[in-house]
Amino acid sequence: MATYAPERPTAVTVIGWGSIVLAVLMFLGGLAGVGSVVMMSLASQQAASDLPPGFDQMVEMLQPVVPLSFLQMGIAVVMLVASILLLRLRESGRLMLEALNWFGVVYTIGMYVWFVPAFSRTAARIAETLPDQPQPGSAMLGPAASMAIGAVQLVIIGVIIWVLRSKTVRDAMLPAGPPPPSPPPEFPSPDTEGAPP
Repeated sequence: MATYAPERPTAVTVIGWGSIVLAVLMFLGGLAGVGSVVMMSLASQQAASDLPPGFDQMVEMLQPVVPLSFLQMGIAVVMLVASILLLRLRESGRLMLEALNWFGVVYTIGMYVWFVPAFSRTAARIAETLPDQPQPGSAMLGPAASMAIGAVQLVIIGVIIWVLRSKTVRDAMLPAGPPPPSPPPEFPSPDTEGAPP
């Protein structure tokens, strides 16, 4: 039986496919985060004498990256499923993506609230181990750039939430359950065939 397929809004297509790409990148980024911390930890244990001063403090600061990376990979899987459901115009996909983006707001703010103080403390400890070395004025360039990127992320997330909650997107979602059947074709009535116009 033929089924009725409503037209998918362009915004849904853009957000759906964009979220799929983002989910894949998030998963790969999580793998890279875990791998980099593991490699740095192994290097600090096997070749401690050959490492630059302050390397151990940097490895210590990055230890929370491992659980956060696993969390990121889990979110990426959920986002991938939600994106596919959204492209199929399922209300569950829209709700899942909206919830993930609200979580992204909290996660982004919390991440940078943790990152800037942690980076500052680590930079101070490294400076104490190198008292004779001049400290560059751009020491806070990394946190500043990260906060700028975080601000852009929050703006993008805000736009996505606004679009997902818009009436156009809400109305395009299919109701729960099987899709409704397509309307039957209309045939001319036998009584009207051959009737004068």
